[in-house]
Amino acid sequence: YKDWENLNECLKHLKNQTIQKTSFEVIVVNNDPTFLIPVDIDLPENFKIITEEKPGSYAARNHGIRNSSGEILAFTDSDCTPNPNWLETGISYFLKNKALDRLAGNVTLYYSGDSPKPADLYELVYAFDQVSNVKSGSSVTANLFVRRDVFREVGDFDESMLSGGDYEWNKRATLAGKSLHYSAELIINHPTR
Repeated sequence: YKDWENLNECLKHLKNQTIQKTSFEVIVVNNDPTFLIPVDIDLPENFKIITEEKPGSYAARNHGIRNSSGEILAFTDSDCTPNPNWLETGISYFLKNKALDRLAGNVTLYYSGDSPKPADLYELVYAFDQVSNVKSGSSVTANLFVRRDVFREVGDFDESMLSGGDYEWNKRATLAGKSLHYSAELIINHPTR
C-alpha cells in the first residue's frame, strides 16, 4: 500500500533467489487503485502486479492467492527483504516433509542509522518473535509458507480485519489440525518500525 520504494528493494531480493526463475511466480498486490504503478518498476516474466480495490492487507493477500498458481504459497511484505535462499529453503522443507502444512520463518530486524533509537531497541527485543508465535500456533505473514490446500480447508484471511488477520487465520488453521513448524534458516529481513 503506497510503498513502492521499499517494494523495489524487496523485488530486487526476490529476483536474486537461488532457485530457477521458472520455478516460482511473484504476485504483488497493489491495495490502492488510485495510486499509479511507477513506470520504472522492472518486472521479470514471472512477476506481476495486480490491484485489489477493497482496503486491507488481508483482502490483498486473498486476491493474490486467487491469482496464484503454486501449490506452496510464500508470504512476505513490501518492506521485507528475503535472503537469497529464502524460497529454496522454504520449498525444501515441504519436499522433505510431505505432512507439513505451514512453515514460519525467522524475521530478522534491523534499524537505520548508526545506532538504534529506544523504539528500535524495543522492537529488536519484542517484535516478530516467530519462535513464540509458532509455539502458540500462529505466525506473521511477513515470513510464512503455506500449502494451497490449507486455504481450501481453512478458508481465506478475514477481510474485515485491518490488523491481526495473520494471527487469526493461523489460529484457525491450528484449530483445524494443520501443522506449523519454525525454521531459523528461513530468513526475512525487516526494518524496525
